[in-house]
Amino acid sequence: MRITRENSALLVIDVQERLAAAIAGNESLIRRTDALAQAATWFGVPKLLTEHWPERLGRTVEPLRSRFSNGEIFPKTAFAATNHPTFLERVHALGRRLVLMAGMEAHVCVLQTALALREVGFTVAVIADCCGSRVGRQIDRELALARLQQAGCIPVSADALLYEWTATPEDARFRDVLALVKTL
Repeated sequence: MRITRENSALLVIDVQERLAAAIAGNESLIRRTDALAQAATWFGVPKLLTEHWPERLGRTVEPLRSRFSNGEIFPKTAFAATNHPTFLERVHALGRRLVLMAGMEAHVCVLQTALALREVGFTVAVIADCCGSRVGRQIDRELALARLQQAGCIPVSADALLYEWTATPEDARFRDVLALVKTL
């Protein structure tokens, strides 16, 4: 399946202050995810952000959080965001059947939300280099990514996704995307 600006939405899961500090490769993951959020805005790709128990885990790290309006941020308490009926309503309201997912932790909230979205008929692509798990627990991340692929989720990288959204070097945003890719 091709990933285009017209058929996709970006979903960022729980890239929060207290959690991010414990995630392996967090700086790279945050930088890549931030680049995707910026490009989504440029290309008019709808986006959502979840925050798991923000009063305990803190808010989403900056500058990533500032890329989302208040209406695009969804606080949650369940690991699978889909366990909140209002979240699922928001995803349906985006009008896109392909959900591109990034976030923390790969084997908990990302995994459970992705599997649940698949169950209700969404196509899910997991941005592998934008999904992380705790330091010392990379086996959790690896198993989650393998399980997600086995469940029908499409593996993709941030770099590949940016170029798929751009589609051609004649795109007005090509140079901006090229600059973003160089920061990844």
